Amino acid sequence: MAEPIESKPASQLRIVVLISGSGTNLQALIDAQNSFDVNAKIVLVLSNRKAAYGLIRAADASPPIRTAYLALQPYLKANPDNTRDDYDAEIARIVLRARPDLVVLAGWMHVFGDGFLNLDTEITMNLI
Repeated sequence: MAEPIESKPASQLRIVVLISGSGTNLQALIDAQNSFDVNAKIVLVLSNRKAAYGLIRAADASPPIRTAYLALQPYLKANPDNTRDDYDAEIARIVLRARPDLVVLAGWMHVFGDGFLNLDTEITMNLI
């Protein structure tokens, strides 16, 4: 008789969620994460709006979810020699530092340019 094959537990899917507003889509993801037996965890919520209520939803989640904020105009004002592509690249670096398996654009109201999509990295981002 053949020996049974041992299966390794699958590693937990790491999710980064990008938001711009109230975070109703984010809340649905948080609820699903907490209500179902899913092998996934939201590891970061990033907003391009400081006042986005979704940041509060993330902080109030159980357990709290790490948040980050970076808006285009304040970034360009603080970095006058930088461009929109530089901003997009900085957003990508923030996302990549969280080591996501999946990036969810949940109401993200910003169109990414080449700076986000063309980072010289060997990491693949799966975007939905």
